[in-house]
Amino acid sequence: MDKKVVIDIVKESLKQVLEEPIADEKLNNVSFVGSESVLSSLGLVELLVSIQEELEDNHNVEFDWVNDKAMSAKNSPFKNINTLTDYIIKFTQ
Repeated sequence: MDKKVVIDIVKESLKQVLEEPIADEKLNNVSFVGSESVLSSLGLVELLVSIQEELEDNHNVEFDWVNDKAMSAKNSPFKNINTLTDYIIKFTQ
């Protein structure tokens, strides 16, 4: 999958679940986990579900967040837009 397409999917999904809007130019620098996270744990789940639905409904990509690769990764794929995008691209190849 094209990286730009995946980034757009993640950003649009993030905008849908954020309680307070964040300017587009700042979205690349937000954290999804940890003390600086812009999402609650429920918000992170909502983000992942939104991304999954978009991938499955509009891009014919079956996606499962709960797999060995995601759960056993040394570095979490759920940290920010870049790590999440890279993970999705890797999974969909």
